[in-house]
Amino acid sequence: SYPSLLELWEEMAERREEFYKANEEWWTEGYGGVSESETMIGDDDEASGSDLEHSQQFLEEVIASLGLSPPLRCLELGAGAGRVTRGVLLRACESVVLFEANKHWLDRAKKNIGRQRAQSCGFVQGKLEELPNVAGT
Repeated sequence: SYPSLLELWEEMAERREEFYKANEEWWTEGYGGVSESETMIGDDDEASGSDLEHSQQFLEEVIASLGLSPPLRCLELGAGAGRVTRGVLLRACESVVLFEANKHWLDRAKKNIGRQRAQSCGFVQGKLEELPNVAGT
């Protein structure tokens, strides 16, 4: 355990490559989930359905609060196996870019979304800190 979040971040910065390697191994092998839903959210398919339902409600609230209207484009960060893109985002958005650090999961997302729906998607492998800094900070 760490006395503060700042101390955790400092250690992670010092041991960055070690942390990335452990993370990659964990996600590649999973933690022993039987289904992809278990691997991604740690529960069974019923929990996945509930999670998608809540994600759909959240997305609808965001769209309404921002006054957005179609056609919408979306970027899913940490897309995993594409479960949220397939179950929520492609229903509301004209196109989705899935951004995922792990090649295994990004390849899996392409398969899970399906050939037809994948035509509305872009698939990008990378780490979040490698994204361009659009906020200027």
